[in-house]
Amino acid sequence: MEFVKSIFGDFFEALKSKRVVSTVIGAVLTVLAAKHEWIPEDRIDDIAIFIAALVVGDSLRPTNPNKVSNE
Repeated sequence: MEFVKSIFGDFFEALKSKRVVSTVIGAVLTVLAAKHEWIPEDRIDDIAIFIAALVVGDSLRPTNPNKVSNE
């Protein structure tokens, strides 16, 4: 039971990260833009791929130099 609690604790802690928040906001804005036809339908995939690339890229190497720890 303690193992399950630790997994859920880690999951909810990860939800507070800026990457998750920016991904959710980007996804919501993209869905709204597609629904209300603010952007062409063929551009939706490009936007989603761009957001995913930013998140993965920032996970591998932070785009913000202040995130790099000075060890």
